[in-house]
Amino acid sequence: MRVLFVGHRNPAFPTVTEFLIQAFERRGHPVRFVEYRDYLLPGRLVTERGAGRSFEAGRLARRFLKAAAAFSPQMIFVNYGGWLPTRALEDARRRTGAVACLWLADFPGDEVYRRRVLETAGAYDLAAVQGRDMAEVLERELGRESLWLPAAVDPASYYPVPAEREAMIRFCGSWYPRRESVLRSLEGLPLEIRGPGWERVRPWPGCRIIPGGVGPEESRQLFSSAAVVLNIHLMAPWGEVPFTQASPRVFEVLACGAFLLSDRPTDLDALLTPGTHYVPFADPAELRRRVEHYLEHPDEGAAIAQAGLEHVLAHHTWEHRIDRLTAALEGKERPD
Repeated sequence: MRVLFVGHRNPAFPTVTEFLIQAFERRGHPVRFVEYRDYLLPGRLVTERGAGRSFEAGRLARRFLKAAAAFSPQMIFVNYGGWLPTRALEDARRRTGAVACLWLADFPGDEVYRRRVLETAGAYDLAAVQGRDMAEVLERELGRESLWLPAAVDPASYYPVPAEREAMIRFCGSWYPRRESVLRSLEGLPLEIRGPGWERVRPWPGCRIIPGGVGPEESRQLFSSAAVVLNIHLMAPWGEVPFTQASPRVFEVLACGAFLLSDRPTDLDALLTPGTHYVPFADPAELRRRVEHYLEHPDEGAAIAQAGLEHVLAHHTWEHRIDRLTAALEGKERPD
């Protein structure tokens, strides 16, 4: 199946966009990519309703239609969809006969994001959602079902590397107030924090902070050499819709053979077994108790890490997600 992929590539290092493209191609689906943030105007001028947005949306529509005409896709796979004009999508579908899939990877907590999703979702044959929180929004607001396509890992990017295990706790992720509050419960323990936004925080006793993004290559070394790796989801509800989705970080850590301590959004229970593949914590006090335990009993953590690694590689790669997506679209694609 030829796939026309509309999305965004992080210029700093590979992210989910690249992992999905590679997974499509490994499964025998050629991909043509269209960047939706290829702006001529400065980003600050591309506002939600301003002329800059209309100008850039028009440019995207022309690039998209040109790619569709040249590539003749059988699937159009669009990340978010808020930038691609629905008239351009409908035109491409009419000309090529392609099925259209909207991929929604974010929690529906941002009002602008949520509104744009609800405005455009009806133009697609299928909505694939990373979290069941977004599935609930689509069902409630539009009365439509969606395909749950949880986060996963690219095992060619995240894998164990030879490293001596340090008696060190590591957290990699952007700064948010909740994350800082939870991590402060580990004061006095050997904690290293990496990620954007942490330059605003003064380290506390036992803590080292190294601000800045972390790509797959560096992550492999950081995860493989830590005694404990932490994951902290944002977990902020939107009205009556609770945060449920599992972060890609969960699967990336486990694919590196690392021992993971994580909070427990409800989607995670359908993907991993607590106590077998990772260890959950419910609050900062429990986090500290469990960190102290596994620092003192590294063999227990290593056994859980090995089970988590095996489970993720068997069930939670991006290739597994592509198989699920293409099965859901089976019979709808245009014959070759």
